Amino acid sequence: MSFLDDIIDIGSSLFDVATSSGVVGGLVRSTALGFLVNQVNDSTKKENTVPEPAQPQNATTPDYGVREQVDPDTNHAIPVVYGTAFLGGIVTDAVMTNDNLTMWYCITICEKTGNLISGTPSVITFEEVYWNGSRIGMSGDGVRAVRLIDDDGNVSTKIENCVELYFYNGGSNSPTNLTGMVGTSLPAYSVFPNWTAAHTMDDLVFCLVKVNYNRAAGFTGLGQLEFKMRNSMNQPGDVLNDYMTNTRYGAGIGTTEIYST
Repeated sequence: MSFLDDIIDIGSSLFDVATSSGVVGGLVRSTALGFLVNQVNDSTKKENTVPEPAQPQNATTPDYGVREQVDPDTNHAIPVVYGTAFLGGIVTDAVMTNDNLTMWYCITICEKTGNLISGTPSVITFEEVYWNGSRIGMSGDGVRAVRLIDDDGNVSTKIENCVELYFYNGGSNSPTNLTGMVGTSLPAYSVFPNWTAAHTMDDLVFCLVKVNYNRAAGFTGLGQLEFKMRNSMNQPGDVLNDYMTNTRYGAGIGTTEIYST
């Protein structure tokens, strides 16, 4: 079984129901299939705009030799985080590998902020990560997820061998880690399939997520991810100064035009 097999199984069931009820119009069938594909990763809240690969006439199954990849999402703005915040992030790239048994996602979380008024660079850290509402516990390497802890303190190990997380703070050449963990030292383009040194992700805070297909454990797609982020820039004066002067996400006002004491 694989990610694509799940689409086929669900699709076949739905089309059987549609046929038995007499609803066999081409429009209805096309709409249902589109809905099913969208639901595979419904937590990402984005459409897959990649055209379907060409199939031989009368073909009834997908071409398993074709790599599936999602185009970058251009319809969302990337947030700026000051202080502490919980964010779900935005899927900006995704690719299927390993004979359709592994999905990779690039989750862009927020912008990297500038300096405090004192001149000290602000620091954004990954405090915690949640999967479908349960906090993820990591292995000693800070990459492999090994357990899920719910609000009542119950622990599940079903995520083990299914999910890996790679954290970056400020670009592909700035690997970081969860607070108190080790994390990877590899640049993002050495981790994410088909990326090159040209995939710089300049001044962005993001996470690369690897999901291994495991239907028995319930890992057939991307879960609802939530990141607890903390920015050392949390004082009103620093925040206002950063937003007013930043030329990337702020107002771009020159420092000579701002009176500060």
